[in-house]
Amino acid sequence: QQSQQQQQQQQKLVSTTPEWKKLVQHASYIQNDTHLRSLLLDTDRCDALFAQHDGIYFDYSRQRVTLETMDLLYDLAERQDLKGKIDAMVNGEKINFTEGRAVLHTALRTPTP
Repeated sequence: QQSQQQQQQQQKLVSTTPEWKKLVQHASYIQNDTHLRSLLLDTDRCDALFAQHDGIYFDYSRQRVTLETMDLLYDLAERQDLKGKIDAMVNGEKINFTEGRAVLHTALRTPTP
């Protein structure tokens, strides 16, 4: 039998969520049945798969993804409370549940005085 801590950790694993499983199934379809060349012919898709922020242009249309792929990714991010976890990371909260400590990703990018 699993300990309570192991059960809690497993419940938090992204790979145990229904959203992840849908994404895995979708990825299998995309990898086996979809060619990037075909996707690039869809101008509506290409127009929808770009973003711009702070003068940086992100062109996701050059990836083998569809609008459904993006919807599934958004669902997964929402299910996992990605925004809340990013805020917790920036605030130095203990979000590394396997080691019970804060992560240091932001500290690595903080300019030194």
